[in-house]
Amino acid sequence: MNLLILILAGVAGALLAVKLAIPGGAIVGAMIGSGFFTILSTTKIVIPAPVNFTIQVALGIMIGTSMNKDLLKVASKIVPIAIIGSLVFIAVGVFIALFVYKLGLLDFATALLGFTPGAMSSVLGLAISLEAKLALVATIQIIRLIMVITFVPIIVKIIL
Repeated sequence: MNLLILILAGVAGALLAVKLAIPGGAIVGAMIGSGFFTILSTTKIVIPAPVNFTIQVALGIMIGTSMNKDLLKVASKIVPIAIIGSLVFIAVGVFIALFVYKLGLLDFATALLGFTPGAMSSVLGLAISLEAKLALVATIQIIRLIMVITFVPIIVKIIL
C-alpha cells in the first residue's frame, strides 16, 4: 500500500512541478513529492528490484531516443572540445568529491555522482546502479540545476 501511495505522491509532485513550469519539472517534482511522503512515512519504503531495473531501462531508452542524425553532425564538429571540457568538469567533480569524502561528509560514490555535471536523469540512473545514496545525489544535482537556471541567463545577458 505504501508503494502505491509513494507512486501517487511522486506523480502528483511531477504534475504540479510541470504545471508550475519548473525546469526539469517531471523528475524534480516526482522526487519532491515522493520525498515528502517518504520523510513523513513511518515505515521504510523499498522499491522492488524489478521496478528499479525497469526504471533504469526506461531512462536509458528515453536518453537513446533523443539522439538523431542532426545531433551526430553537430557533435562530430565539437567532439574534441566536448572531450576536453568534459574531462575538466569531471576533474573538478573528482576534486570536490575527494574533498567532501575526506571531510567524512559523504561516501566517495555519492559525492562524485553528486558533483558530476550531466543530465540529472542519467546521473541518477548511474547512482542507482552504483548503489550511491540516491537522495543525496539528487539533492546536490538539484542545487546544481537551480544554480544553472539562476546564473546562466544572467551570464548570457552580460556577455551578449
